[in-house]
Amino acid sequence: MCAPPNAYVVRKCAGIYDINDELDAVIECISEMPSDKFEFDLVIFLAAGMCQYRDDVESCEVCVHEIVDFVHGSRIIPPIPPTDAELRNIFDSQNANFVLLRDMILSEKFLRGFGRDYILYELPAGGTERCGREGDVYRCGAQEGSGLTMEDVLSRAGIDQGRFDTYMHLLKEIGAYSVSCPNSRLYNSSPVSISMFRFGNVASGLSKRIEFFSPSSLANGALEYLTIVENTDGISDKTELYSVLRDGWFICCSQS
Repeated sequence: MCAPPNAYVVRKCAGIYDINDELDAVIECISEMPSDKFEFDLVIFLAAGMCQYRDDVESCEVCVHEIVDFVHGSRIIPPIPPTDAELRNIFDSQNANFVLLRDMILSEKFLRGFGRDYILYELPAGGTERCGREGDVYRCGAQEGSGLTMEDVLSRAGIDQGRFDTYMHLLKEIGAYSVSCPNSRLYNSSPVSISMFRFGNVASGLSKRIEFFSPSSLANGALEYLTIVENTDGISDKTELYSVLRDGWFICCSQS
């Protein structure tokens, strides 16, 4: 079984690849793999596409190899999520940044969420639109064509580049992947959710988040719908558990 072509991975991670030059090497590599070892074609190409926004080339390469190993069955044990104790330590040491991130996104008129590779904003007529990053452009909803620039998407979300850079700095400081907040008109009882760990997908995965419920949502009975436990570590069934931090903040562990 061949490993990911190193030259391809490095160039993809560095953002200087040429799909026409590199795709043949990827296909040749995949053609040598037993067909029962993976569930989709062009796994290396897709893995590199998923990992290319890591902070540096080295961490991108590690990400690619981890995905390839997992798909091939070499890595049957998923990454270990942070423990509640670890998240409590992060929350305590970075409390000011958590509060600032919460206050900033709650103050936005249209922005409803963002991460390292997407931006979500509320539409004036209702509903939301998600724009996913593909290289230097963003594609929104079912949009086709050349895509939108970051400036275009930030304008739709109602923020400028400086504010977005501040958001991304805060995510990096607290070690989070993304943050989201409720639609201002429909889901006032929903929390501000800061994703600290995720493995898998919507259908089958594990995530740990730090979430904030407003005093009004708690007063209106939000706690009635939460399963509160002392510690969420070791969750084994398909459920969602919460552990209290303080002042409306909770650790949430979700298994699907």
